[in-house]
Amino acid sequence: MSDAVDDILGKFQQFSSGVVAQERTTVLAPATVTTQPLEIAAPLVNGLPVGEWAGDGWWVPVAQVELASAEDLLQSRYTPGEDPDFKALVAAVQEMGDHYPALPVLPAGKNLPDGAPIFAIYDLPHVYYALLDLHRARIKVALQQVNHPGEILLRALAEQGALRREPNIIEQCEAVLRLTDWYKYSDKEIAGMLAMNREDRQPPSEQQVHYLRIVGKLHPTVREMVFRKQITWSHAKYIAEAYGNDERQSIRLALLASQGTKLTVDQVRLVIKRLGERKSRLDEDEDGGIHEVRLDAAIHLVSDHRAETVVPYAAVMAARVGQIRTRLARYHLSVIPGEKPAESRVAHVGLEPLADFLSQMGGEVKLADLEAELQAVLIAVRQAGQQAGIITAEGVLATQIDAAHATKMSS
Repeated sequence: MSDAVDDILGKFQQFSSGVVAQERTTVLAPATVTTQPLEIAAPLVNGLPVGEWAGDGWWVPVAQVELASAEDLLQSRYTPGEDPDFKALVAAVQEMGDHYPALPVLPAGKNLPDGAPIFAIYDLPHVYYALLDLHRARIKVALQQVNHPGEILLRALAEQGALRREPNIIEQCEAVLRLTDWYKYSDKEIAGMLAMNREDRQPPSEQQVHYLRIVGKLHPTVREMVFRKQITWSHAKYIAEAYGNDERQSIRLALLASQGTKLTVDQVRLVIKRLGERKSRLDEDEDGGIHEVRLDAAIHLVSDHRAETVVPYAAVMAARVGQIRTRLARYHLSVIPGEKPAESRVAHVGLEPLADFLSQMGGEVKLADLEAELQAVLIAVRQAGQQAGIITAEGVLATQIDAAHATKMSS
């Protein structure tokens, strides 16, 4: 035994004086590229190869592929007609020829009449649509070795690439719901695959996954408003947190945030706070407009009795009361008093909705629409004057007196 040990240790004597690292060197050598048959382990479906080998996937006829169900697609709402960059995408795919990434597929569980299996595409639907637009006869696919489609969906949340379209935030919400409710992934597992939210710059976290899930459970009307960018992700996040289980109130809050000049996120949070403290309520008029009615203030700008003291609605020609009130919610004006009533002014910044209305007019405009818009402006001006204390009981501008000037004259 000792002789064997001595023999092993003796081999290390060459290092007794130390070890010197040699600088890496290279030598010239020919490199010959050849083509040789190569055996690979190919996946089989019903005992047959997926298709023709494509180097990084398999070629299959276009008739053998279709999109997977929306529940398992990250970009479940993608449609070429709504993508302003679709033509550029088609051009990019055409330029790549056959070198576009293989589309991940799984067997769809059904065959064509001739017995050929159909494969479901679980990612990159926009590339699939581009290939259809180019009238490609075959599509390159990669058969996935996974336990279930949720593994592909989870991976799609993190992958980026030149041909990848960023999913809408609602598509991410719906994907997170699918991953948690159906495939039983934890918030931690999903957070590890998320990218930073571009709107609120929140890094991936379990709390972010929580918000994605509760927004994903909002009423379809509210989710559609987020998808169409009528309200922001931040609006939806606070609405879901406060009224995620109250469909009626969540829809009303979303409509309130989106109508007219739109409410900021901070304004929506204040409305939610007042609603929770029962200091206000949300009312809906006959035209579907939503208004916050303050219950803690002396002046209720949208209540019936207040509006009637501002303008005789019965005297309008064609506009409806609800029309005027809906448009009124868009205006937030400031009156700048002058020494004489005729010299009083209105701050221009509050008249932007009127400028938008006039710029969108075509050759003709409905009298009811024009009257409703102008009535709303006048009511907003008068309300601003009342709040500033420069409107008399008769409803006219009062003459403003310079207090300093009056003191000097009396002395």
